[in-house]
Amino acid sequence: MPNHQTALYIAKKYTFSPHRNRFSKLTQNIAIYATALGIATLLIITSIFNGFYRELMQHFHERDHHITANITQDAVWQDTMDTIASRQDIQHVYPLQTRYAVITQGDTIYPLILQGIHPSYPPKWYQHKPTKIQKEHIIPAAISYDLVDKLYLEKDDTFSLFTANAKELKPQALRVSYQDSISPNVDNPNLSQVIIPLEAFNQAFGYKRQAIQQLVIQVHDPLKASQIRASLQAKYPDWQFHDWTLSMKALFGSLLTQKKLMAIVLGLVITMASFNLIAGLIITIHERKKEIAVLRTLGFTKRDIGYIFLYQCLSITTMGIVLGLTIGIPCAYYVDTIIQALESLLGYTIISDQVFMLNHLPSEINPWDVTSIVGITILLALLAAWMPIRQATAIEPAEVLRYE
Repeated sequence: MPNHQTALYIAKKYTFSPHRNRFSKLTQNIAIYATALGIATLLIITSIFNGFYRELMQHFHERDHHITANITQDAVWQDTMDTIASRQDIQHVYPLQTRYAVITQGDTIYPLILQGIHPSYPPKWYQHKPTKIQKEHIIPAAISYDLVDKLYLEKDDTFSLFTANAKELKPQALRVSYQDSISPNVDNPNLSQVIIPLEAFNQAFGYKRQAIQQLVIQVHDPLKASQIRASLQAKYPDWQFHDWTLSMKALFGSLLTQKKLMAIVLGLVITMASFNLIAGLIITIHERKKEIAVLRTLGFTKRDIGYIFLYQCLSITTMGIVLGLTIGIPCAYYVDTIIQALESLLGYTIISDQVFMLNHLPSEINPWDVTSIVGITILLALLAAWMPIRQATAIEPAEVLRYE
């Protein structure tokens, strides 16, 4: 049986000896720092991708439009809506009307989506219509945060929006009053959103009182939206059902693909560190040939010699892993603070919500990612140790000590 304790002691001596070859020291240090750099960078990048994924999923959990049903026939939709709403996996169902509109402010035009919501899903402002609004034909509205900021609106402020009137072939103006704020539209992030009561919507555009275009379905578990949509489509084949996973499938697929590609690219840094590890171990073996021969004559087997250099390889890799985790975990945890400090220092906005849909850099450290990165690094180190160990165990004491 090999003496692991003695092999580990000798490995430490070879690793930390002050009398090592300079080139051996250099290659060993490069291996340590390259491994640390690769691990730290991988941790930061994967945590950022995890943070984006978490923020997007949280946003989709909060949204109402998990599933939409386009009304293709002039059917009695109230009965269907009540049947769908009675399902245990459905949280809310409400009808709506939708059309596009614009708001002008000086020379600036803001495109938006105008929606009419049925009283079955009333916001707080919908339940209490002020007398002033009724008399002056001003429609209460909930407006997305981005448009509120652009127009500098305060509660009860009024403004006009313009949309097409298909019957009269001319623009039609609607006067609305800002009563509440809502989240921006996820399906069309470039368009602001204005919501008004369905009755006012139909009256303004000459539709029947109960006319609707869609049923909007909010489910308890958005991750099961695709399964629920499939079951609803099978039950109501005349209607067209769509869920949020269809429109956002490309986005989430792109995030996962980019995360994998970044992991592969940054994994090459750790792979290059493994080549430095191989070079350092080979130099150490050539430098320690006589000592290896003496150890063999003292009773060390080839396996014992192999364990010495295996432990040396793992010692160097462990130092790189510990250094990488020490740097990577705090940087991944405080990456948003670091980015904000850089923005203040440079006077430049690095993370813009107009580009990334977020005005901050989210991060989430996943223990599985950390375990995977460390495990792959150790695996690469074991593969890197194979060639030097073969050279060390092939040394014949008689050949080395013949002329000593």
